[in-house]
Amino acid sequence: MEKYIHVSGRIQREFLMMEIENSFHGKDAFKKGIGLSKVKKVAEKYGCAMSIETQENRFVLHVLLILSQHPEDILRQMD
Repeated sequence: MEKYIHVSGRIQREFLMMEIENSFHGKDAFKKGIGLSKVKKVAEKYGCAMSIETQENRFVLHVLLILSQHPEDILRQMD
């Protein structure tokens, strides 16, 4: 099996939609790491969404982020 990773994203109005797809081997090889739980926690904290899809040897992470029209709000939220 060829290993790969594809990252794509697009902005649609005030949303950034990202998709990260990569190969993985076998059903038992996929385990949620601490990194994915952190992504989900941050997405939910800011009213965004994350989903995971697996099919055969393919793992896909979808992340939907709301883009702030006021960048200073983002910096304030990070404090």
